[in-house]
Amino acid sequence: MEILGAGRNHPAALDGAGLKEALEALADSWLYSLACRAAVKAGEKMSLEAMTRLLEDLSREPHGAYCPHGRPAIQLIERGTIEKRFHRQGQG
Repeated sequence: MEILGAGRNHPAALDGAGLKEALEALADSWLYSLACRAAVKAGEKMSLEAMTRLLEDLSREPHGAYCPHGRPAIQLIERGTIEKRFHRQGQG
């Protein structure tokens, strides 16, 4: 983060030939890659404590409903859909 921030402190030195934009795009790419590698993968086992912590972290993140690539990480499923999938329509 220090390396990426250093360029932001000297914007005049980065002007010209699109260098500033190229460095910002590269920084974004690196950050997306790091976030993706650190993400919980499909099928990965998690403890209840880890799941709780993940949901708490996601709730505090402004873009927590999406993975680093922009795909949805959270979906709203209507109660009726859940009941239908578990053959529980009209019960409960």
